[in-house]
Amino acid sequence: MSAAAFAIVVVGLVVIWIVFVRPARRRQREAIERQSRIQEGIVPGTEVITAGGMYGTVASHPRDGVVDVEIAEGVVVRVDPRAIVDVVPAGGDEAADSGA
Repeated sequence: MSAAAFAIVVVGLVVIWIVFVRPARRRQREAIERQSRIQEGIVPGTEVITAGGMYGTVASHPRDGVVDVEIAEGVVVRVDPRAIVDVVPAGGDEAADSGA
């Protein structure tokens, strides 16, 4: 393999790295940071959305890897804290109703 061919292969690998790998790592890092912020904000009374699309209110602090979420009056489900994908902003129900 000549030096020129080797240089072309190296340049090609660098371009692939810059175009594909770096942006993917950046998105992954941002997703991990966002999930960490959500985990820190889980306190009783916070309205959340689970990965399954259920809306509910946190009923207890995360303990033993489990969070109790009240999804209806008197109906409490236990979920893994990592299943909480978002916190509903204040007034979130009114915003959802106005779009319907």
